Amino acid sequence: MTMFNVYWLIVVCVLLVKGTAQNFIPLPVQNKSSNYMVYYSKDCSETRKLARFPETYEVENKSIRRLSAANDFNATYFEREALDLNGSVDFYYPGILVQFRVPDVSSYDEKPRGFEINLQSHKGLTCFVVQNKTTWTPNEEVEIQLFPLEGMTLNRVFVTSLPKYDVTDQTSDVIEVATGQWQQYINSSKEPEASATWSPKIRYEVHEEVSARSVEVVFTRPNAAYHFRRFEVALISKQSITDVHVVTTSNFHHTFAHVTPGEYKIMFRPIDEYFSIFGLCLCRLDNGACSSCLTTRIESIQVKPDNRS
Repeated sequence: MTMFNVYWLIVVCVLLVKGTAQNFIPLPVQNKSSNYMVYYSKDCSETRKLARFPETYEVENKSIRRLSAANDFNATYFEREALDLNGSVDFYYPGILVQFRVPDVSSYDEKPRGFEINLQSHKGLTCFVVQNKTTWTPNEEVEIQLFPLEGMTLNRVFVTSLPKYDVTDQTSDVIEVATGQWQQYINSSKEPEASATWSPKIRYEVHEEVSARSVEVVFTRPNAAYHFRRFEVALISKQSITDVHVVTTSNFHHTFAHVTPGEYKIMFRPIDEYFSIFGLCLCRLDNGACSSCLTTRIESIQVKPDNRS
């Protein structure tokens, strides 16, 4: 497996993860055979993008232009091995793989000059501008690795064809992707712990919208050998026995909407569809015996009231 240069990792970590990239910085070459370049910034103002990429963003007459959205857009989580800051190996960092096809051009459409990938999280917006060294070919496959990213974070990802005439028609659907643990150490020679004792790391974020509160929960992924596919996540009031929010999800995140102010606890457990069936149960002890899945708890989170007058 190819290792990344330590210096490059430090620079990208500071810019992508720490959030200090104000100018558009080029991402390292991801595929030497590709004809496109990728630049990213935390400052996504239209003024800055136009000044940096006038040939991609400048428009003359929006009323007579039409541009289609990218086809087959998809965004998925991945991990890549890299050197840590001390030069050690076997550390895995989270990223998001973005894939789409260049839209086919009809007689009424303009050819895209580029694409803008937006990555929105609780820490703000990061935009990635994708430019071609030559011209875009209809139905050309584009694959971008956004790496490394901050761990344990829910990201909302979408792509827009450029330049922007009608953003609604030119923009893909939004895909939510939760990243895993940052700088995860994976020792392939070590047997995983018993699945019945697995407990994920959990991060939560309370969002204080004007009209309502929401609680965003992200949890780490289980070892693939456990075969966990569904999880139960609960947000339970510590002040009212009727204020209970419980969901079953196959994602590694969930957002509880319309949460009233108060103190809550979070409870999480994997779901074992074959509980107590020997040889099939998912939650097992070291000796292979079936057992109950472990419930992980965060005992106290505060959802504050809106004190704005």
